[in-house]
Amino acid sequence: MAGFIPRQQLTDRQYSRANRVMCLILMVSYIVYVIVEIINVKSGLSTNPTGRCVFYGFSALVALLLSIIKPTKKFTAIIMALMYLTSFGLLVFGNGVVVLAMGFPVLIGFMIYLNSVIVGLGCLGGIAIGIVKCIMVKNDPVMFNYGILILVGYAVATVGVMSAVILLIRFSKEDRAEIEQAAQHREKVAQVVAQIVASLYKDFTDMLHGLNVINEAMRSADNAMDTITASAADTANAVHNQAKMTTHIQDNLEDTDQLASESAQTTENLKSVITQGRELADTLLNQSNIVDRNVELISDVMTRLTNNVQQVTGITDAILSISSQTNLLAVNASIEAARAGTAGRGFSVIAGQIRSLSTETEASAGRIADIIQLLSILTKETEGAIGSAAENIAQQRKQVDLVDDSFREMQRGMDMLEKSITAMSNNVKSILNANSEIVGSISLLSAASEETSTGMQVCKDTTSAAFENLGRFSNKVNGAFEQLQTLKDTAGA
Repeated sequence: MAGFIPRQQLTDRQYSRANRVMCLILMVSYIVYVIVEIINVKSGLSTNPTGRCVFYGFSALVALLLSIIKPTKKFTAIIMALMYLTSFGLLVFGNGVVVLAMGFPVLIGFMIYLNSVIVGLGCLGGIAIGIVKCIMVKNDPVMFNYGILILVGYAVATVGVMSAVILLIRFSKEDRAEIEQAAQHREKVAQVVAQIVASLYKDFTDMLHGLNVINEAMRSADNAMDTITASAADTANAVHNQAKMTTHIQDNLEDTDQLASESAQTTENLKSVITQGRELADTLLNQSNIVDRNVELISDVMTRLTNNVQQVTGITDAILSISSQTNLLAVNASIEAARAGTAGRGFSVIAGQIRSLSTETEASAGRIADIIQLLSILTKETEGAIGSAAENIAQQRKQVDLVDDSFREMQRGMDMLEKSITAMSNNVKSILNANSEIVGSISLLSAASEETSTGMQVCKDTTSAAFENLGRFSNKVNGAFEQLQTLKDTAGA
């Protein structure tokens, strides 16, 4: 049936409206189905309606969700139709033949889609369900007759629904054709007018833009002329004042050049002084190195002297030991001479002489030891003084190194200062030459400024007259542009 029945393609907005209306019809139908099931159960005409009622509720929920989530889609209508046919089949097969009549409102409601697939699906599905139900009750003449009458009603309703759909589609197409024809005619007229208006609009827009540019340029020129005319006299005065200031600058530059020359001479003298100071610092450094080496030599000599004093102390100790042994030996000799009697008198005299010599030797060794001790103390003090002097000489050497570095840094700074003063002197001389040329040019510029002031006044008068004429022409163009804008809006409408 979908092959020879024409169908109408709906827009998204139309599908949205149709799906929502069909969802409302199905919701009411499912509520009626549930009520019928309850009534038939109480009347004893049917049993076990729970599963069918659950499916009715599920079908109603699916139809509601689809109409909310996907209201503009064609498959929403197809799914609602299929679920309705399934629910309608459960209602018919679970109840009597009379419930076949409940399908008529829904089948007529499918007309809102103006689509042969959906309308044919509903009508043929209802007829198929009716035929199956009639076959099931063919043994009951009353129910069978009711079923046949309802099927005939389905057939009549199908023919009527299809005829109505076809007529509605034809009427819609005829109206659309007339509307499209009129719209095409108006579109052609509007295109022609729009082209003319667009061309004129572009020309007038370009002209108006050009006039605005010229107007703005003339206004800017007029303002510039006013500014130039007003500032011309000021320029002449400024040039005159600039000449005075330039002369003053010339004098200052000459004084600066003199100062730069004197600074260069002073820098040269200071450089000589720094050079002499550096030479003296180098000499002092050399002398400090010589003194440092002499102190090292004296320190070595004092060290050797200390060692020799220690050796002499050892010798003195040996002499004292020998004297003590000699004295002891003299005592023993005297004892032995006493034992010998008269024969030992001569030996006793010799022992006395030896003891006397030993005593003198011990006294001399004592005096030598005192002298050596005093010499050792003096040697240590001298060694300490030499060490302190060496430390002072080392500190003095460091200071001399710092002074030498300072003189070197000062010499580098003076070299840079000399270069800077030389460059400054050269720049001042260049500025003096340029300033002399500027003084000569300013006189010429003053005369030219007076001539420019006169020419600017004449140019300003000419520009003012042209600006007034341009303003009047611009007003006329604006009036024509407003009329053209009105024509363009009318053509666009």
